[in-house]
Amino acid sequence: MNEAIFETKFEARNVNASRLIFGLANIGYKPYAAIEDIIDNSVSADATKVTIVIDIKDGCTLTEKNNIEKLVIIDNGKGMSNGTIRTALDIGSEVSYDKNSLSKYGFGLKSAGLSLGQNISVFSKRQEHGFTNLLCLDVPTIEENKAYGVLVDEVSDSHRVYLSNMDMGTVVSISSIVIHDTANSLKNKLVSRLGVIYYEFLTRKENNLEIEIILNGKPLRVVPQDILRREESLASYDEYNYDCKTPCKVITDKKLKLSYADENISPITINATIFPQAKMSTFAGFTSDEREKIKSYGVSSATSGFFIFRNDRLICWGDNLSIITRDLRTFRARIDITSEHDEVLNVDVSKQNLVFPDEFLDELSLICRIPKSDAEKAFKQCALMLDHDGDREGEQSSESVLDIVEEDPVTQIEPTDPEQKTKRRESIISSQDTEQIIDDSASESSHHKIRYQDTLKTPNLWQSSLDPDYGTIVSINKSHQFYQLVLQNLKAADPKRQAIECFIYCVAVGEIKTKENLKGVDFDDIEKTLSRFETVTSWNLQNWTAHNQDLFD
Repeated sequence: MNEAIFETKFEARNVNASRLIFGLANIGYKPYAAIEDIIDNSVSADATKVTIVIDIKDGCTLTEKNNIEKLVIIDNGKGMSNGTIRTALDIGSEVSYDKNSLSKYGFGLKSAGLSLGQNISVFSKRQEHGFTNLLCLDVPTIEENKAYGVLVDEVSDSHRVYLSNMDMGTVVSISSIVIHDTANSLKNKLVSRLGVIYYEFLTRKENNLEIEIILNGKPLRVVPQDILRREESLASYDEYNYDCKTPCKVITDKKLKLSYADENISPITINATIFPQAKMSTFAGFTSDEREKIKSYGVSSATSGFFIFRNDRLICWGDNLSIITRDLRTFRARIDITSEHDEVLNVDVSKQNLVFPDEFLDELSLICRIPKSDAEKAFKQCALMLDHDGDREGEQSSESVLDIVEEDPVTQIEPTDPEQKTKRRESIISSQDTEQIIDDSASESSHHKIRYQDTLKTPNLWQSSLDPDYGTIVSINKSHQFYQLVLQNLKAADPKRQAIECFIYCVAVGEIKTKENLKGVDFDDIEKTLSRFETVTSWNLQNWTAHNQDLFD
């Protein structure tokens, strides 16, 4: 008996659009990495100017949680046609990428955008054709229609203004934001990363890239930063003549082949630099310029390890690759790969993860043995040279609290009336002296939230105030006995002193949040109560200090 021959056939299956876009939105992007992925599209479109606009919600400070209203990425690249925008919003767009393109797979715009917000609007302007339609990928609409698609509309005047000074370009606007980062922390992350990530593009001799971040209407230009600081580095490390303030090159353009890869695939390039210990930025024997220079290197565990660049764009930040330990903070290496290494190294959709073969890592570890030893020697030399003078009061504590959200947990149970909060905030600001919130020593990149003053209006130890942008500011009285006997005798970098400063700062946050949010109590009564609290607390601290001077002898 002959058995029937079963013929294999293809059977199409349904796709749940809502679950699909949920999966795309949760690939694993950090908010800053998602924005960086969208910038990649601008760079691939030959843009020379990219602007990131961060709009915050009305009535919010820069440091409040969930305060981002909208994110807009604007570029002056070659723009897209209506058809190209549609393709860009398709899932797994069928696009032919250039050899050294920063893009890959055709998921970036959708997955990155949806990880930031539930509404992505895209439009372009081209020199010959003017504005395209505005295409909008909207999650609620997709869920309602139970199908993947876009809304098509005309570009409104409020959108056209983004490209009013350009002949061509593209705008990606993201709203219905789902991330919880504060606008200030997102801005700081972007500022600290973009100059490193796009360093090669920002410093090109021709058609160099410019990136600008606009937060609350204030523009900030991204400064290019070579993670290895090669132009400022010594040619090599000399153990017997090291100055403890200058970076040193320890690996220069070393080529490593992937042993099992096709022979036509280019080798991977390795460079490495070692840096002075971060605490050298407080060494009294150096000039202020030298200390600032050391501080600018940003030596920390987060900026150590191997930085992996793909097509001159940083894709992996400070991986130890199981070659260096977390304690080796002064060692940095750069690994350069190109698109031709993607398949061999399994570069993923987000272009943030890849896998080096064991043979490559073994060879890399061998190459790094002497440079790692040099880094350890240089670190010990810095430790011997360090002096205890030259610290700047309150600076490190200010940096430690700058990105911490000022929260009132009671408001989660008893929400504050936004109108009342705004009025009280205005009252706080109008009632304080301008001198309380002006800090001439604070640069644009480092806003001092913990400050020291020779005297305050009262003899109290501290005085809280409110900055319209940066929230709570605390001023500490250098005339108070607690400062003179306790704080002054601790180095500014001492963790114990920083803990005390941050405790005083948290008390000030508690005062400001109480003034803003406490319901059922007259604002003037709250101010009188907290003023009395400051006076009584400061008086008793002074008494305790006076009676326990022998503790600090």
